[in-house]
Amino acid sequence: SHNGHPSVVPSGVFRLLFAVFGIDDYRPFRAAGILVHLFVMVAVVALVWSRKGPVLGLAAGAVVGAMGAGWQNILWPFQIGMNGSVAAGLLVLLLLDRPGPRRSALAAGALLVSLACSSIGISVAFGVAVRLGLARRWREWWVVLGPGVCYGIWFLVYGESSLRWGNARLVPGYLLDASSGAVAGLAARPLTVGALGSGVLLVLCARRLVGGESGRAHVLGLLAIPLSFWLLTGLGRAHLGEPTASRYVFVGGVFVAVIVAEVLPRPRTVLAASAV
Repeated sequence: SHNGHPSVVPSGVFRLLFAVFGIDDYRPFRAAGILVHLFVMVAVVALVWSRKGPVLGLAAGAVVGAMGAGWQNILWPFQIGMNGSVAAGLLVLLLLDRPGPRRSALAAGALLVSLACSSIGISVAFGVAVRLGLARRWREWWVVLGPGVCYGIWFLVYGESSLRWGNARLVPGYLLDASSGAVAGLAARPLTVGALGSGVLLVLCARRLVGGESGRAHVLGLLAIPLSFWLLTGLGRAHLGEPTASRYVFVGGVFVAVIVAEVLPRPRTVLAASAV
């Protein structure tokens, strides 16, 4: 456990790298971090491409891949924990797009990996639960319950809560700053622009949800992931005043990029602007 995170997978990776390469050469560890980052980028492309086509898929992947505001998760090998949870979480969402026993089993395995990398997996599990519940896919609830039980056992034996309920009064401001930081990080613009972008994104999401279009369960499931991530992080760390820390900007930015691609209208001008 590290700061409440179940660092099972990162610990295993570093132990393997220690055993194979020792600790005199930093390059294998840097390579591991870059590989996980590339997996995140490819997963974004695959998820958006499968739902919205190649233009938005490649645009979203390019923005995430070059998100300099999230440099900690790109350059620090230690961050394979957070990035591993994000990468595995994106894989879960991709697998659930097409129901089937084999894909559900793979999704459950990917969710278990996400939970075993960091506590961001909790937000992924919550988003998946929201999606399955709203879509009434009751037969697939084991995708969440199985990994959830494993996480619960780990928490009872090794876990420690980092939540501070005294931070509750700080959470609304934390949510605003964290969401603004994620949007600003994607656009490489100041926080004020990020706040404006967050408002525009909320309008687009509301339009999609009330417009009678299909995919509401998917949109709400996607929204549940960053919102619960910011809520839990705020409860645990709002007193430290770091809602726009690089590692948090990256995590929020990845899911914001996917949400933006999901709720954007489809005119050619929008697709062309997205590609640029």
